[in-house]
Amino acid sequence: MAKMAKDVLAVGTGVALFFMSEALFLNLYLQGSPASFAWPSFLEGLLLGIGFGIFGSVLLFARRISGISADVRALRRLFPRASADLCDGGEGPEGRKGEPLSDLLLRLDPVLAPLAAELGHLREHVRELRREERRLREILHEMRTAVFLFDDRGNLRFANRAAVPLVARPLEDLLGRPYGEVLRNFDLVELVEGVYRTGRENEREFHVYYPEERIVRAHVVPLGAEGEGTRSGVLLAATDVTEVRRLERVRSEFVQNVSHELKTPVTAIRGFAETLLDGALGDPQVARPFLEIILRESERLERLISDILDLSRIERMPRLSLARVRLVEVFHDAYVQLESRFVQKGLRFENRIPEGFVVEADPDRLRQIVLNLMANAVQYNRERGYVAAEAWEDDRFSYFAVEDSGIGIPARDLGRIFERFYRVDKARSRESGGTGLGLAIVKHLVEAHRGVISVVSEEGQGTVFTVALPRGGISDEEVPSGEAREHGAPSSGDSRPSS
Repeated sequence: MAKMAKDVLAVGTGVALFFMSEALFLNLYLQGSPASFAWPSFLEGLLLGIGFGIFGSVLLFARRISGISADVRALRRLFPRASADLCDGGEGPEGRKGEPLSDLLLRLDPVLAPLAAELGHLREHVRELRREERRLREILHEMRTAVFLFDDRGNLRFANRAAVPLVARPLEDLLGRPYGEVLRNFDLVELVEGVYRTGRENEREFHVYYPEERIVRAHVVPLGAEGEGTRSGVLLAATDVTEVRRLERVRSEFVQNVSHELKTPVTAIRGFAETLLDGALGDPQVARPFLEIILRESERLERLISDILDLSRIERMPRLSLARVRLVEVFHDAYVQLESRFVQKGLRFENRIPEGFVVEADPDRLRQIVLNLMANAVQYNRERGYVAAEAWEDDRFSYFAVEDSGIGIPARDLGRIFERFYRVDKARSRESGGTGLGLAIVKHLVEAHRGVISVVSEEGQGTVFTVALPRGGISDEEVPSGEAREHGAPSSGDSRPSS
């Protein structure tokens, strides 16, 4: 209170001095010289300045009092009980009538201090809630499961990034829209609508054909207070299980194929053995062909079991022992192993790989890749045809290709030739002793090197298999897929080697 009175007195004095100085200079200006100074005019200005100073002080004092009264009224509304105790005009037990306002405000401090502390705690709690909300949103956005949150009216309020492939539209365009417009799938819409209607969670697996065909497992849960019948919305979690179901199908087909492939040679061996035991063993002209069939089928059975074991080991991604390998020697060794088959069909081999061409790979695995590709080229080739090998490189990858002049691969089969036990010409493959696992083994071995294998073929015009291996060892970089001819590999129909 004393500070406020000092402030008012200072302002009033300042206003009075201002007007007095103005009266003095105005008098001098009007009279023209100090000698003609008029004292009556100066006294009039002095009195006028003092009067305005007093008037300004009164106005300032009234404004300060009005502000304090407003603050006290606000405190009364905020704390009715406390203001009744502290601001009562009558005499209380301690005789508070006429108590100075400064003392009153000091005694309000015990009431305001806990409130200020509580407000501080509340503000920190709100900050923590916002941090948790941001953390939860980040977690939801990084999930691979598509999450949709619809409010009580069925409008979309939230969706994470995994939901984009399911709706094929920007999420910003979908917020606030009803679930029928967002999902665009009859089964999903029906599932969500059923949860809104019954209030019970539901789960179902079905096919989605937009924007592409996939298998989705959807789990829909109602949100809201239990037992009160109120619904604040619905949560939809949709998981893409297409790859899982594909692997389950592949596993089931693999078991069936293995059973069938093993059953064929075992049945032949058993049948001819029983025939020999029934009396044919004593007839050399009958026994010898039967024994040759038993030997051939047992060798086929051995190759099949060996390939299955190799594929099983390769699928577990074995540790590779990388080394710098001269590729021309690998192809030469493969030709030596298959030379008898080359001679039998009258095939010629063109090794176009430069002498100094080196790739970084596991030597044993690389030999297995080359041998399987060469054997495949011989097996499906024409009489007196050719097999050619070529290699090149760029800044990131080393490439090599195996070309044949064989029967080619129909376009409908190109996407499946790397599947286990898949054969383009099943009768011819079994007749030649193939197991149907060679290209599957090659694909897994190339992928173990973080490489890529591609194929270009035309029915009746031959086939080119191209392998790309990262330079400098295993790399996580993705090799851009494309036709082998784009990298300079030989393609069917041109660059035929001469005799």
